[in-house]
Amino acid sequence: MIKFILTNLLILVLAFQVKSQVLLLPTDPIQFKVNAKSSSSIEMGASEGQSLNNVYGINTLNQSSNDGLILRYPIDSVVHEGDVLLLSFYSRSIQSKKETGESFIEVALDRFVNGKYNWPPLFERGMSFGSKWVLTQIPFIAGRDVAKGEMALMIKCGKFPQIFELKDISLLIISKPRI
Repeated sequence: MIKFILTNLLILVLAFQVKSQVLLLPTDPIQFKVNAKSSSSIEMGASEGQSLNNVYGINTLNQSSNDGLILRYPIDSVVHEGDVLLLSFYSRSIQSKKETGESFIEVALDRFVNGKYNWPPLFERGMSFGSKWVLTQIPFIAGRDVAKGEMALMIKCGKFPQIFELKDISLLIISKPRI
């Protein structure tokens, strides 16, 4: 636990020291490719209490238990082993069939070499969130090189009925650590 805290602290210190950051996702709304076998949906729009149309509304209420909604966005950038990256987004659950009322997603940076999935992913994390907007910021260090065009942001939207919102999704290369 101490190692985890110290690593995250080091990443945040590096983030504030570095002047140049590389954006890996567009600042305009991300045009996700949607992989869904059922009547799940994703819509861009304004959220309750939000003035801008920058919110992704994801609805999987009508999907079957065998289906799942996956959002995919190809990233056309190079990542080097040791690069410090920061994934950031806001999320909130609108409706969920889970007993806790929370929604659940898995976020990953998958690698695709010659169009085929290449394990392990550069990054993968599952998370739950409740009905209030929550900012998630995940710093991590790239464990391997990834060539241009071989990476995709994947958001797996669970295999159970839920409605949730995401906004302000960003992915940055902050720096290469110099220790």
